[in-house]
Amino acid sequence: MYIAGSTIKNIMDKTGIRSEQTVYRILDDLKIARRSKFCPLKKTISFEEDVAPYVEKAENASAFVCECIREAVKKYHLRETNSDGSQSQGAGKTD
Repeated sequence: MYIAGSTIKNIMDKTGIRSEQTVYRILDDLKIARRSKFCPLKKTISFEEDVAPYVEKAENASAFVCECIREAVKKYHLRETNSDGSQSQGAGKTD
């Protein structure tokens, strides 16, 4: 539920868990990374007709889209390009 974008409060309501700390402990035990509370970028975007229903169904659209992008970066070995045109280090396929 958390990976799909549910908030901790929503997870508590749906599962009957009464403590936020218990939810976080379970996430930690399952080695599920916590989402950042910091929002470094806000953009207004449009979705094509075939993908819009998936975004609409997500409890947290921003978290859903971010997770989809992370998965695409992993799958396609994408690299971030710096302002000078060079490739940043980190994620990406090595030759």
